[in-house]
Amino acid sequence: MNSNWKEIIEYRYNKIKCECFENIINSYISKGIVSDNPKIIHCLGIPGAGKSTFCDGHKEIWKDCVRVGFDDIMEKIPNYHEDIKKFGMIPEFVGRLPVI
Repeated sequence: MNSNWKEIIEYRYNKIKCECFENIINSYISKGIVSDNPKIIHCLGIPGAGKSTFCDGHKEIWKDCVRVGFDDIMEKIPNYHEDIKKFGMIPEFVGRLPVI
C-alpha cells in the first residue's frame, strides 16, 4: 500500500468530525509539553487486563507525558453514556466507568 497515512487519517476523521471530538482533542493537545525528543508510549491489552491500573500505579513513568486513556476519552463522549444507559455495560467495564 503506497498511501499517505496523513491523508487517510484526515479523510476518515473528517467523516466523523464534530465539536465534541474537537474539544476532546484540544483538551489533550493543550496539556502537551514541547520536546526535542517526543515519545509515544502505548499500553495494549484486552479489556480488564489492568492497563489503567498499571498506569495509575506507576505515575512516575508518565510525569512528563500527556496520558491519553481510552476510558478517559469514552467518558467525554456523550453518546457513549447514552449507549450505556440504553444497552448496559459489558462486564469488563462494570465499576470502571461512571454512568452519568
